[in-house]
Amino acid sequence: MNDMFPEDIFRKPIMQRITTDEGIVHKPNWQFNEEPLQKKLLAMEAMSSPALQKALHSNLTEDFISSLYYKATQKPPENINIEIKGQTRSGKSTVGITLGMMISRWWGYEFTADNILPNQGELLYKLKDAKYGETFLVDEQTPETYGEGMLRETEQLGTNLNICAKKCNNLIFIYPPTFTSRNSPFGLEALAKDTTNRYVKCFYYDLRRKEFGGGQIPRGYILLPKFMDLKYKGLKNEKWSDVRKANWNEKHYDFDSELEEKYEGKKDLWIEDVRNMDAGIRDKKKTELAESLALDPQFMGLKGNGKKEAYIQLLINKGRIIEMAKTELKTIVDMANVISEVNFDENGS
Repeated sequence: MNDMFPEDIFRKPIMQRITTDEGIVHKPNWQFNEEPLQKKLLAMEAMSSPALQKALHSNLTEDFISSLYYKATQKPPENINIEIKGQTRSGKSTVGITLGMMISRWWGYEFTADNILPNQGELLYKLKDAKYGETFLVDEQTPETYGEGMLRETEQLGTNLNICAKKCNNLIFIYPPTFTSRNSPFGLEALAKDTTNRYVKCFYYDLRRKEFGGGQIPRGYILLPKFMDLKYKGLKNEKWSDVRKANWNEKHYDFDSELEEKYEGKKDLWIEDVRNMDAGIRDKKKTELAESLALDPQFMGLKGNGKKEAYIQLLINKGRIIEMAKTELKTIVDMANVISEVNFDENGS
């Protein structure tokens, strides 16, 4: 093993002893639990598709990891963009954590819960202060689909993807339904989990090669391990966090690392925000800006909303706040005016 395949991540699977005509050989005893219907349909499709048949029997794990390592360590380095799709509970998050940890290590960084974000809006704010070579996992299983400024936000993300290439910021997107064409050459589809060996099996798609079906036809499969923190797993029950204890008591399932515990906690909060129809990150940032402007005597002293919108545009031009759509400028001005006239605390709001 070397830096490319760190031993604490790429654990060896359980081996089985097989007797062949050439003698006894030892092979990995994989136990992937595939959904029966999906397994049957894949087999049926493979009968009429030589490309799919080849993909089912082509293990590209070593080549895939080697390609990522090459991008991260060559001089000059290249940033890495990966997209992951798959059904619910197929192992998408597991794959995202593993890739995030490996890529971060190659750059000399620690991959933490702060590097895991729920949508492109959060990503845009993180990228403003991102370190050279830093890696982010964007889990868009609860995406912000609608709202004022979303089109502008999408345009900004497209621009930022080009900036990421310059700053070598590595991005891993999890978007269950489909690949999203965000300049990602690597596409993974989580298929099945081996809960014994703690591995996930994924189809690999070459999103660059349109002549081979782009993101439609897999080129092979990838086997990626779930990160297990042995120190975390070895903690006695009395030293478990309240979150870990509650998870075990309610779901009879234990986390394999503190990072997974924090990741799952973040996902619970994101889902709760959606359930409660809470404001998205962009709307929250607009409210924060309106509150600060309501206390700014220069801003409030301007006559007419047009001048106030121009004031905000100047802040954008100076790089103090992110770009916003014209309608958003008006919304912020209106909110600042209301905040300056209404005491929300006194009204119990």
